[in-house]
This record gives sequence, structure tokens and C-alpha cells, in this order.
Amino acid sequence: MISCCSLGIAEAALESAISYTKKAQVAGVPLIELQSVHRQLVDMKAEINAARAIIWHVAWLKEKKQSARELVAIAKIHTTEMAVRIAQTAMNLHGGWGFSTEYDVERLLRDSQGSLAGGLAADVLRESITCSLFGINQWQPEPFNMDLF
Repeated sequence: MISCCSLGIAEAALESAISYTKKAQVAGVPLIELQSVHRQLVDMKAEINAARAIIWHVAWLKEKKQSARELVAIAKIHTTEMAVRIAQTAMNLHGGWGFSTEYDVERLLRDSQGSLAGGLAADVLRESITCSLFGINQWQPEPFNMDLF
């Protein structure tokens, strides 16, 4: 499931950011001691926990043999976009070193962006959810007419 992969990418990006900010210093002070860094790390953790809760809820619904179609779409949208945000924040916390292959955040950012393309596109999933919310028929393509050629 793409959502689970995205969750793993986000967790790895957070771990990398924590590890780096413990070592890196600005004006002789470790980055991890700065309040602005605290806020970013806590926000990253909160987003990861929210994504995990959605994934676990999907798993619970599937175990109970209940429909989870809409929640699966929400999970894919939320977790893939969340992974990109978290990997980008981790990259920012690494500063210029984030672009170096010495740290894994450059790869995590690329992987997170790749997960956006997996499965259906977020806009298609959003359209599906919107149709469900408003009780309208989902757009269906016209059958291809071979007589036109």
C-alpha cells in the first residue's frame, strides 16, 4: 500500500532530521535546542501520527469486512502529500547538507515525490471523494468510437 510506504518515508525523514539537528550547531548551540526547530519536529511527528491513525483505521475496517474505499483514497492523498512535506522540512533542517548523498534526506525527498505518482493521482481521488460527498455520479469517459477514424 502506497500509504504505508509514504508513512515509512516520513518516519525516516523525521529520524534523519532529529539525528542531524542533535549534531549540527549554529553559534555553538545544537539546532535541536532552538524553539523553531522544536516546532518543526513536533509538527512532523503530529502529521506522522495522524497518517498512522488513518492507515490503522483503514486496516480495521478491512478486517471487519466493511467498505473503506473513501478512506483508502483519503489515506493515499494524506500520506503521500504528508511524506513530501516532511521530507522537505527535513531537507530544510539539513540546510545545504541535505543535498549531499552523505545524508539520506535527498533520497527520501525523491522517494516521497515518487509516491505521489503511484496509484491514482490525488486529483482523481479527490474527485471520487467529492462525488461521494455530494451524491453525484462520478465522471465516466465516453466509449471510444472507432468509426471516427
